[in-house]
Amino acid sequence: MDSQDIVAWGRVDKERYFEERERLGVLCDWGQEEGKGVDGFVRMEMDFEIMLCDFTAGVRVESMLNLEEIKRGRVGPPLHAPSTNTNAEVRMDIEVIRAGARHNHFPGETRVKLDYTKFISFYDTDLVPSLVDVRARMNGRLEHRLEGISARDIGAVMGRLNSAFSGSGGSGSGVDWQTLIKVVKDRYAERLELVRDLVNLNETTVKKAGDVQGQLTAMVAPYLLASPNFNATYKLCATTHTRYIRETLAMTPSEKLLLGAVEGTTKEICRSVIRMWSWGVDHDDGDVEELLGAWKEEIERLMNWLDWSVWLKCRPGCNWDEMCYLPTWPMFRWGPGGRPGPPGRGPPPPEDVDEDEEPDWIDPQPVCRKIVGEVDF
Repeated sequence: MDSQDIVAWGRVDKERYFEERERLGVLCDWGQEEGKGVDGFVRMEMDFEIMLCDFTAGVRVESMLNLEEIKRGRVGPPLHAPSTNTNAEVRMDIEVIRAGARHNHFPGETRVKLDYTKFISFYDTDLVPSLVDVRARMNGRLEHRLEGISARDIGAVMGRLNSAFSGSGGSGSGVDWQTLIKVVKDRYAERLELVRDLVNLNETTVKKAGDVQGQLTAMVAPYLLASPNFNATYKLCATTHTRYIRETLAMTPSEKLLLGAVEGTTKEICRSVIRMWSWGVDHDDGDVEELLGAWKEEIERLMNWLDWSVWLKCRPGCNWDEMCYLPTWPMFRWGPGGRPGPPGRGPPPPEDVDEDEEPDWIDPQPVCRKIVGEVDF
């Protein structure tokens, strides 16, 4: 929402969270300036939604249906749909969540094609340096907003955005960035999670340490040379997937940002994994508890730093009559007065929320919820 407001109004405006019609109107006006030819916008709400600027341009009417009226709740998606079967009741709010959840996992919403050669990010510290210090004072990414961005950086972002429509900056390298990023995640996500699970087992044994070292060795093995050299192993591990890109391909500024992000990620993974692996190589069987403690601290630090969405899941998995649900605005909780709070981090919890529930408000976690029978949403 913050980024939309910056494009629309040139600033983050807390007082205009719910001015959706006005926001879209201004965005559409901007999208028609200087021949941009923007038909609409795709954004995240509960999941993905399309905001079209003109239903008479580029859209063909296939059908116009007069559906049975759906009874609605006080605010938000419809709660219950009438049925000709008096014994059946449909919770439409749950069905909305289930429909959106189809795109929760890779490859996501494939009907939307992203142009990575024109990718713009407010995490680009060269483009938006004013937010670096602001974020340093926050407790993690969940608190990150665009409040505090400087006027200069807003101008730089808008300049980059406008240039994306002019065709300047080159056509790109041809690298499939989505696949490259997935390769890195697929290579490490499951193995890192397994290492974390192993070190958290409620036992302290030489066998447990051996199992952990085995998993670390499996991650390092493709880069271990016949004559062991930690520096060479690290370099191979950190650059295997990206070295050819940097050495041979011409990239747009957006692609250089993506390459830096991928390389920064692989370097930190390889640094941490090789470090943990070396601890096991150099350790004798004397103090296994100390070794397991060091591994546990480091794997938790690495996974928290990566914070990959693939690890945000219900554990254990849900039953057949349940779905794994991540509480999401605006269907997270009703705020004071019956209206959902604004998107983003949102307001503080309502006064009637117990202290024990506050962490769920700030950092919602996936939970299993029944979707048939006596539902518990």
